[in-house]
Amino acid sequence: MGSGPPFVLTADFNGDTKPDLVTANRYSNGVSVLLNTCSSQSLNPAITVTPTTLDFGSVASGQTKDLTLTIGNTGSAALLVTSINITDSRFAVISPQPPFNVAAAGQLTLTVRFAPTSGGSAGGTLTINSNDPAKPSVPVTLTGSGLSCATITGINPSSGLVGSTVTITGTNFTGVTAVKFSSNVTASFTVVNDTTITAIVPAGATTGPITISKPNCNDLQTASFTVIVPLCPTVSGINPSSGLVGSTVTITGTNFTGVTAVKFSSNVTATFTIVNNTTITATVPTGAVTGPITISKPNCNDLQTASFTVIVPQCPTVSGLNPSSGLVGSTVTITGTNFTGVTAVKFSSNVTATFTIVNDTTITATVPNGAVTGPITISKPNCNDLQTASFTVIVPQCPTVSAALILRAA
Repeated sequence: MGSGPPFVLTADFNGDTKPDLVTANRYSNGVSVLLNTCSSQSLNPAITVTPTTLDFGSVASGQTKDLTLTIGNTGSAALLVTSINITDSRFAVISPQPPFNVAAAGQLTLTVRFAPTSGGSAGGTLTINSNDPAKPSVPVTLTGSGLSCATITGINPSSGLVGSTVTITGTNFTGVTAVKFSSNVTASFTVVNDTTITAIVPAGATTGPITISKPNCNDLQTASFTVIVPLCPTVSGINPSSGLVGSTVTITGTNFTGVTAVKFSSNVTATFTIVNNTTITATVPTGAVTGPITISKPNCNDLQTASFTVIVPQCPTVSGLNPSSGLVGSTVTITGTNFTGVTAVKFSSNVTATFTIVNDTTITATVPNGAVTGPITISKPNCNDLQTASFTVIVPQCPTVSAALILRAA
C-alpha cells in the first residue's frame, strides 16, 4: 500500500461477493487494492420467513381476522423489503408497510388481515420482495373462508305460551347452533331451511328478544317475543263430597276455561263439562276410588281438590222366595238383604214386574203377564244383577167343551 492514503473504499473487485479494500496513494498517482480472501465473511442479507402458510379459518362476512408472520435476516447486511404483493384482495398487509429494513441478525413481525365480504373460500399468495440476492422473492400461502352470517326479518307469532312454536324468518340460518329465549333459556329448534327456523318456547322463558347463535358470527337477536303466562285454575270446593259411581260432582273455582282432563283417584279419567270459567261438573267413573280429584290444564301444574269419597253400594243378596210357583197375578215374596234402592224386578223372559220394597230384607212382586218359568232378576244401581232360584209360572188348566146336547121343545 502507499503511504498516507487520503481515503479507503470497499467494493467487490473480483466478483466473489466479498468486500475488497482500495486506497489512493497521497504522494503518487497509484492505488492499492487488498483482496478479501476470507472464506466466512459476507455482507449480504439473508431473508427468512415463518410460517410460509397463514390459514385464517372461517371469518364472518363483514368481520376481520389478523395473523402474523416473522421476517428474519440471518445475513450480515441490512435486509431491505422493497414490496409485498398479494393476489387476493380480501387479504392485506396491515403493518409495517414496505419498504422497510430488517437489521442484520434481526427480525420483525408482519401483520396480515383477512376481511371477507361474502361467504365462500378464499386463497392467494403473499410475495415478499427484498434485496436478498439468493432469495429475492419469498411466497407465503394465504387461505381462509368467508362465512355468511344470519339475518332476521321476522318472528311469528310474536307471543305464545310455553310449549308453543314460534317461526323465525331471515337468511343464512344453515349452521345455526343455538336458539335462546330471554333469560338465556335454551330452546329446542329446527333449521327448516336457510331462511326458516322453528323453535319451541321453553319452560323458564320470559318476555324479550330471541337470540340466534352461529359459529364465528356475532349473536343475532329478534324483536321481543312475549311469553304468555297462563291463567291457571284454582279450586274452592266440590259438591257433594261423596257419591256412587255414575253420580255427578260439581267442582267450583277459577280459570277452568281450557281444562283438558279431570281424573279421580287411581288416575281414572272422568267425563266432564266446563259449565263456565268457575264451574266443572264430572261424572264419577267406574274404577274410581276415594281420594282427591285432579284437574289438568296445559302449561299449568295439575291441581287437586279435597278428597272425594267414592261410596261402595250395599249390593243385595237373596236367601229365598215364597212361594216358588204361582199363577200370573199372584204374589211372590223375595227375602234377602240390602233391598233398599232396588230399581227393577224381572221375571224370566225379561218381563218386568210390579214390586214393593217392604223393607231392606223383603220384596213382594206380582207375577206379570208373559212371565215364564225361570229365575227372578233383581237390579240395583252400581251392583250386578242378582237372580233368585227358579220360579215356576203355573199355567191354569182351563175347561174345554167336547160336545153339546141341544133340547128343543115339541
